[in-house]
Amino acid sequence: MIYRPRMYALVFLGLSIFISAIFFVLDRFLGLGGGSGGSAVVPMLAAMVEGQAHLKNTNEKPSGSEMWKASVGMTVIAFIVSIVIAVVMAVTIAPELTEIAKDLGAGILIGASVFMFVLLILMSRLGYGLGIKTQAKAPK
Repeated sequence: MIYRPRMYALVFLGLSIFISAIFFVLDRFLGLGGGSGGSAVVPMLAAMVEGQAHLKNTNEKPSGSEMWKASVGMTVIAFIVSIVIAVVMAVTIAPELTEIAKDLGAGILIGASVFMFVLLILMSRLGYGLGIKTQAKAPK
């Protein structure tokens, strides 16, 4: 396998929590809203970790099609983890998310989900490739 699904899921979850905590602190104590821009880099950073680990462990650069397959796999994992996080937040921390989802409607939620899925694939592919390039340039 050219990526480690469990490790990717853990790195993605950890980065998601870390970025959310940073935005919470910035908003709570400094009044600076972080928006969602920081969370957009989470799948890319997690994929970079996997790209670096792959090259470090195998010393082989995967083909373009293998990298795209890995990106789709990582995106599925990221999507599942994100949905679990959203459900946990809606049930425990921010029940107003349920009302927002109801107000938006199924069509908009599905359209936004498809758009995010495609964007995550692209971000993962970019991150995976950058991770491989970074590791290739690292001193041995």
